[in-house]
Amino acid sequence: MGSTFSSLNAGLTGLYAAQRLIEISGQNINNQNTPGYTRQRVEQKALGIGSTPSIYAGSVPQGGGVEVTGIRRLSDFFLDTKLRMETGRAAAAKAIAEGWGDIETAMDELGKKSVSNSLREFYKSWGDVNNNSDNRGARATTIGRAQALVNQIATGYTHVNDMWKNDRESLDAMVTDLNAKLDSINELNQRIRAGKLAGGSTGNVNHLMDQRDQLALEVAKLTGATVREGTQVYNANNAPNPSMVGKTFADGSIELMLGGNSLVGKGYVNHFQVSGARDMPGIDSAPRGKFEASTSTLGTANLDQTFTYHGVEMQKYQAQVGRYQVGDTYTMRNAAGNVTGTKVLAAGDEEIGQSYTAYYDMEKVKTTGLNLSTVEGRRAAMVAGTDFGYTLNDYQRDEGEVRITWENGGTLVPIEEGQIGGVMNNLKPAEFPGVSGTIGRGGAYAEAGKLYNDVATNLAEQVNLIHANNQGEPLPGNRIGDNNSRTLVVESVSFRMMDPSQPEKIKDPTDPNKEIPNPQRYNPPLGSPAIDTINRSTYNSDAEFEAAVQAKIKELEAGAPGQSAISEKTMAKGGDFFKFDAADNKLPGALRLRVAITDPQKLAAGELENGIYDGSIALRISNSQDDPTSALNEWAKSVVDVGVHTAATKDNQVLTEQTRALAEQQQHSQASVDMNEEVVNLIAGQHAYAGAARIMSTVNSMLETLINLGR
Repeated sequence: MGSTFSSLNAGLTGLYAAQRLIEISGQNINNQNTPGYTRQRVEQKALGIGSTPSIYAGSVPQGGGVEVTGIRRLSDFFLDTKLRMETGRAAAAKAIAEGWGDIETAMDELGKKSVSNSLREFYKSWGDVNNNSDNRGARATTIGRAQALVNQIATGYTHVNDMWKNDRESLDAMVTDLNAKLDSINELNQRIRAGKLAGGSTGNVNHLMDQRDQLALEVAKLTGATVREGTQVYNANNAPNPSMVGKTFADGSIELMLGGNSLVGKGYVNHFQVSGARDMPGIDSAPRGKFEASTSTLGTANLDQTFTYHGVEMQKYQAQVGRYQVGDTYTMRNAAGNVTGTKVLAAGDEEIGQSYTAYYDMEKVKTTGLNLSTVEGRRAAMVAGTDFGYTLNDYQRDEGEVRITWENGGTLVPIEEGQIGGVMNNLKPAEFPGVSGTIGRGGAYAEAGKLYNDVATNLAEQVNLIHANNQGEPLPGNRIGDNNSRTLVVESVSFRMMDPSQPEKIKDPTDPNKEIPNPQRYNPPLGSPAIDTINRSTYNSDAEFEAAVQAKIKELEAGAPGQSAISEKTMAKGGDFFKFDAADNKLPGALRLRVAITDPQKLAAGELENGIYDGSIALRISNSQDDPTSALNEWAKSVVDVGVHTAATKDNQVLTEQTRALAEQQQHSQASVDMNEEVVNLIAGQHAYAGAARIMSTVNSMLETLINLGR
């Protein structure tokens, strides 16, 4: 049997083990509500006395007590991995759903100040003009309704742009926070690795691992990053035995991965940086360098050229961005930027799909009915040599599509999950070219902004087509027909003389039973050029113009005694009712839409043939709201589309959150503290401690007996 002193030592190890069990159970109980805490367990093994049997050794040893071999975290790597993965997915779904939810709330289509309500009020006001075409108040109301509608469209776009900018600022903050968390994980990794290698009491680094894993979960929530265990290779200095040299072992650290790239490794961190525009219109603009090159090719003097179309002054040359398609004209340049020729792009050319900026002759577009959405229209209207292609690499840091890159190297990093992935999804440009009034596969905010741009464009085109052209449909090739609409504004007054002594009508020489206008009554005859014409544009005011007309009548009557001078008014043609400011054509249409007419007299309510007061044109504009492709119906379709997207993203958010909650429940069932279990362990530790103390007390009595025998 072993010595009495070895029995005393065995009891002492039992005391140590029981004390450690009580301490760890208490630690678990104290941290049951600590976020990220993982419960721990004492690991122990039995000890032998350590003597080797031999001829002189005596009896076979029976035991030498217990040894605490470590404190184990009751975590499960696979459950932790699943929780991180589902957390990233749920965070992305939540960010996307919140984006669409904010858009739906901002549109407020059930409220009185919605775009839909403003459109209905606008069309209704044209019906009132039809019923009271000579009423200046009805006409002024129409202009007021139009201005309210324009403001509503601009306000809606501005709200969406503000959401975009808020998410853009949040993205900067999240990336800064992400970089800080990666640094903290790297620091904790090093401390954990050092503690593991040190072993002994310093090897208990469980609290550091809890902190690090909590940070890893937060990184996964931001980016959807995954984790893999860090390893090292045994060498001659740290191998447990010579046979382990060269073999790998888990050193307690972790490596964070994103899309196959390492975020945190052994002693290094890859940081992120955010680049791109600071407001929504900027994500679709061309790089400054390319835009300036295109402008230089056009010539700065040409930028100020304007033309008048339907009474509205417009910028002649306007820059637009697009993507090369089959059939487009491509300007070839050498490395120095000099033009070497042009080519018409064909299928398979590497330039197909590349973005570009170019200037177009808008006077040619308007007057000939060119359509810039077609290859033929672009080729005919593009100013030769002004097209410059570009890629993301041509953008400076503060312009273009929002992008996340590695801080070291500048390579793009595709982040599709986590809060950052969801926000990046919301900040993407709208799908190009997209369908009018329809949500594409682009970012939530840009797609919503596109809806406002579409309704502005559709509204202006449809109303102007009737008001300025009196055409229900455009002519073939989208050309504009003769303008037959008339306003209440006098454009000119023509004069001819009338002889009262002559009868108004005479017998028709060819048919005595009929009467015809007397050609001798008017000089010159009706239908022929007048004696004289006075244009309103040559006078500063209506009063001056009216005085000139009366003076001309007196002059003509004085020169022809016995005759009367009569005047014939020519009413001004209807012009564009809406216009787009050309001062900065980089701005979206929703922010450039303006009411071109401010004078109620300039509303073209009637047709030339029917008289200016018949209201037929006003009625046609009012009834156009019922057309399937009217601005009102297109917008109604857009509203439904937004509702569908909002509901779909909310459903996806609920589903991913349920999956995340289930993964969290499974992970907590393994790693969280169970109070009942810990109380049982505490009692077990208490009994073990009492038992070990009893052993030592018994051995102590035995020693006292042995000592007393020698006295």
